[in-house]
Amino acid sequence: TFDFANHGLEALEAMNSKRYDAVLMDLQMPEMDGYEATEQIRSGNSGMNSSNIPIIAVTADTTEKTKARVFAIGMDDYITKPIDADLLYSSVEKALYLENIKLDI
Repeated sequence: TFDFANHGLEALEAMNSKRYDAVLMDLQMPEMDGYEATEQIRSGNSGMNSSNIPIIAVTADTTEKTKARVFAIGMDDYITKPIDADLLYSSVEKALYLENIKLDI
């Protein structure tokens, strides 16, 4: 199952009331963009969700600068729009696998 948030503030509100396995994060949103929302999550402001929850950037921005910033703030992966279903599935599968390894350590 999944939920939608229109911006980062809505995402944080949802995360404070429900547990999630992963986050697909758009970078350009009103109110609070994906960068700031990710920083909030990584700072522990995601309620019952771990600050290590897998976060995958989903963006139309293909610049190396954006890709570097995504990883610098702690996102786990980066995929570009238009979305390739196989790539999305692979990215989510990899993020969940790596999260499970972290939890076992």
